[in-house]
Amino acid sequence: MVDRKKSAVAMCCIFALLIVAGLVWRIGVHERPNPESRAMGRSEPKSEATEEVAQTTPLILHGAPLVFGLRPKSYRLASWNINFGNQQVEQVAAELEKADADIVCLQETTRQSEDFLVSAMKGRYPHYQSFGHQGNYYAERFLVLSKEPWKSIRYVPPVRRFFGSVVMETEFNEAPVQIVSVHLAPFTANGVQSLAGLYSAMGETEVDHQHEIQAILESVSVKAPVVILGDFNSLAGMVAPRMLRDAGFIDAFEKLESNADQTHRTWHWPIQGAGELRLRIDYVFHSTHFKPKNAHVVPCTHSDHDLLVVDFSDDLGLKGTGMAGD
Repeated sequence: MVDRKKSAVAMCCIFALLIVAGLVWRIGVHERPNPESRAMGRSEPKSEATEEVAQTTPLILHGAPLVFGLRPKSYRLASWNINFGNQQVEQVAAELEKADADIVCLQETTRQSEDFLVSAMKGRYPHYQSFGHQGNYYAERFLVLSKEPWKSIRYVPPVRRFFGSVVMETEFNEAPVQIVSVHLAPFTANGVQSLAGLYSAMGETEVDHQHEIQAILESVSVKAPVVILGDFNSLAGMVAPRMLRDAGFIDAFEKLESNADQTHRTWHWPIQGAGELRLRIDYVFHSTHFKPKNAHVVPCTHSDHDLLVVDFSDDLGLKGTGMAGD
């Protein structure tokens, strides 16, 4: 209970800074009605993959080398909120090409960015699907890119106000794997004029997150291998990460780096006269079946979020369980 109060007080202080920085307006844009409101779910045609040889140029991230292309056998996942206002989609494609993940989960895509990325990357990612809800929010869309076909993929509508999630069922080493791309409700404080109002607005967002995580847990089989990744809009001590930890999920970055909140911050925003605010609000959580080998944050200037890349061991620890085709 004390930890929760500390987290709440810390979050109030942070959001007070964000209000001073004018960030509340930007977050408020998430919920501005989209004038092009339409049904957003769609199925994309699939094309044959063309074989490509990836480059092996290392990139230094937070002092750890991430080798692209030829690498020890592993299962690489990537997650990135690319920002719906991002006009540098070519840079997004370039970063994803270098990261060379097996599956890429993107949040805050738009129809325009989806069309560009699918076209530009169909040789590497012949399987893709985009989703949204009702077109009411600019930031509501998702795009999933995969090198291999999946068994199924579906959109789970929001249980309260905002964005929902995407649930994919696929296989790795003949074992069933579920991957969930999430974009939890953003903090909104439009019209808030006092610290008490700020605290109340933050509490409302925490309630949103509680319902969202519960819906996500109900949408997967928790006995099978599961990865839940994306933009949580939460600090590590807040309700969404806590609920996943309580359900037995592991924070991949925290598993590999005990001080991940300081060393692997995933979101950045400039504050006039005070430099840049950086927080860790994007995560990759996994069930105990997975063994993370490397977890990296790729710094990006064309989105307020950075790209997350995690390598998992090719051994899911399923032998003898009946799930590994043995």
